[in-house]
Amino acid sequence: NKNWEIEVVNGKKKKVPSLIGTLLQDYYQVEGKPLGEKNPKWLQNDYVKFIRFGQWRIEQTGGGILAFITDNGYLENPTFRGMREKLLNCFSEIYLLDLHGNQRKKEKTPGGEQDKNVFDIQQGVAIGIFVKEPGKTGPATVYHSGLYDPSQKNKCARLGNLTLNTAAWEIIAPESPDFLFKPENKSLEKEYNQGMKITEAFPVNSVGIVTARDGLTIHFTENKLLETAQEFLRLPVEEARTKFNLGPDAKDWKIEWAKSDLKNYGVEKDKIRKILYRPFDNRFTFYTGKSGGFFCRPRSDVMQHMLGTANLALCSTRSIEVSEGFQHVFCTDALVQHHSVSLKEVNYIFPLYLITKQDNNSLGLVFNSTQNR
Repeated sequence: NKNWEIEVVNGKKKKVPSLIGTLLQDYYQVEGKPLGEKNPKWLQNDYVKFIRFGQWRIEQTGGGILAFITDNGYLENPTFRGMREKLLNCFSEIYLLDLHGNQRKKEKTPGGEQDKNVFDIQQGVAIGIFVKEPGKTGPATVYHSGLYDPSQKNKCARLGNLTLNTAAWEIIAPESPDFLFKPENKSLEKEYNQGMKITEAFPVNSVGIVTARDGLTIHFTENKLLETAQEFLRLPVEEARTKFNLGPDAKDWKIEWAKSDLKNYGVEKDKIRKILYRPFDNRFTFYTGKSGGFFCRPRSDVMQHMLGTANLALCSTRSIEVSEGFQHVFCTDALVQHHSVSLKEVNYIFPLYLITKQDNNSLGLVFNSTQNR
């Protein structure tokens, strides 16, 4: 399930895409165009790789059946729309039994009770059966059914009595652009589509900052930030790791990188920046703008517009996982952390203005919009 492998060419080791790494690229495309996702990490989940490999094997043989019990995120998450499109076009029939039970979303049964998971896990579960009859091509006929129950024991018992013939299947027709693998209420679709996408209203946007180590990089007061940063720079790497409980280095964040970046930036009071950490919770940080430095992912292409100018930004989430309805929206004049609006959903920032350089080399502001105002 590795994306890369090592080949030896003329006695030298060379990193090349593996079979699964190459095959997986199909899921990063939708309708012949790149997904455009800024953080498509969910496509690297092992179950996605196993499904893609199984699909490829069946494409080679011309027919067959895949059956997986997996995370149910691929049924509706926007990141998986390329995956859904490719599965639709490959198979002749797809059966999707959504077992729900997502504890993070606090899913409820139709009767309003807490829905239980079939396993002792937090993530929702689904059974997917993908059928390709020899000689038949997509788009597949998609059958969907769901199973809720406030009792894990009862849900498992009901599941054990289900067969492909007795499940209450509903035929659904996944459509562009999302190709959702779940039923949709389209009664208000026409009215909804008359609205403007937020990414059209504010084309320059991104997810919020990922620090990798909030406890080190973000503080309630300027003095505490200065004190922490100065001590962090003084201590050797391993002492800093222990002192600030930093844990093992990550792929995109290492203590040495953070120390070097912060040292080059300078720990001075006039370089401190305000950051929205949670709703109505402004704190302080040093913002160097360097990826893989003091911050893991500073999103400098967008956050630069929130530095040193009188700007405002809208913050929101792309999806809602824990809520009775849409309420994840906020406004700020500061930098934004990637969970400033919600602890569960990753949030996005949409600056109202963009900083531009004028003819006289001074800085000016223009609307971040393709629309006339």
